[in-house]
Amino acid sequence: MSVTEFDALINSLLALYPKETNCRMYNLLDSHDTARFLFECGGDKKLLKLAVAFQMAYPGCPAIFYGDEIGLSGENDPGCRLAMEWAEDRQDAELYKWYQQLIKIRLSFRTLTSGDYRTVVCDDAANVYCFSRSLGEEKTLIFMNASANEWNRTAPCPAWATHTTEITLDRSDRDIQSSSRTDKAFLTDNQTSM
Repeated sequence: MSVTEFDALINSLLALYPKETNCRMYNLLDSHDTARFLFECGGDKKLLKLAVAFQMAYPGCPAIFYGDEIGLSGENDPGCRLAMEWAEDRQDAELYKWYQQLIKIRLSFRTLTSGDYRTVVCDDAANVYCFSRSLGEEKTLIFMNASANEWNRTAPCPAWATHTTEITLDRSDRDIQSSSRTDKAFLTDNQTSM
């Protein structure tokens, strides 16, 4: 699916219901009735991380199926219903931390829990997607790069993005980094920015 097709699908789903309903939608990547998302990604945890970042920034109520946060994988029934892995040495601690950090970010910005959703960039060639969430004067701009390549283009940043707090979700093993900027928010490397 191209970025443009993804955007069309996402916006068609948002158009089905009023904003109040969309803000309460149960948003999940997988469940007891589907193959686990990590299994569908062929075990690629970078794709799972990107999907979780989108899930936490998208309107609605993100739902985490038990075990996704520690790397459980499995095909549809019965693989999706495997027992929880309780032995910490068999859990993916880095993935668990990723989930914790994204949940913390979501709860720190009212825009991510209640804001309007608007597409800003759909770059099919680069596999980059950008959208904004806004609520009153608070606005959040989210860049997502699904490519393995750096994205060094200039985005048509909204006029309100003259002062931002940039939170970078690096696709490596490093922590989320936060910094305040007074210039416009542009993605300049292979990262997902919120």
